[in-house]
Amino acid sequence: MQLLNPATTAPTLQAAFSQGAQDYIQALSARLLADPLCRTMPDLLALGFWFRRQKLTALVQKYQAMPYQFKPLGRVYHNTPANVDSLFMYPALLSLLCGNSNLLRLSSRAGQSAQVLLTHINALAEQYPEQNAALQFVLAPHNDTDLARQLTQMDGRVLWGSDAAIITQRQQPVPAHCRDLI
Repeated sequence: MQLLNPATTAPTLQAAFSQGAQDYIQALSARLLADPLCRTMPDLLALGFWFRRQKLTALVQKYQAMPYQFKPLGRVYHNTPANVDSLFMYPALLSLLCGNSNLLRLSSRAGQSAQVLLTHINALAEQYPEQNAALQFVLAPHNDTDLARQLTQMDGRVLWGSDAAIITQRQQPVPAHCRDLI
């Protein structure tokens, strides 16, 4: 298992909608929107646009106005799709915003958009060490023993793929309380 954005701190759960998570997501959005290369990649441009400050503030205010107490789920595993390089970042950033610690397994077929995205994420690591630690990217085959060990500590999983791929992923051992989003 290859860690693609090494963390300098251990991942910890944050409060839902923490200012640090909001600042990190907005900084990533601003970087994507300002990068001329991203302007040639519609998926990254859309991602940057969707998480810009105005949109993020409106999203957070909507949830903060609800009469519920939001708590992080915990550690969430994201098995990313191979066919759309940046689609996985929407649930990953929303999970980060909810205070979760996230482990994202990138497909070995990830393309240029994923690489550009990782470049921007790594550029923010020093300024946002807590968020970097809570949004870890790995490259590993599905049957990797280190990845399997990590899965036994997850509180939730976001699984992408065909019916057959989902069925295979569901067979991986996870704690009994682990929730799956398919």
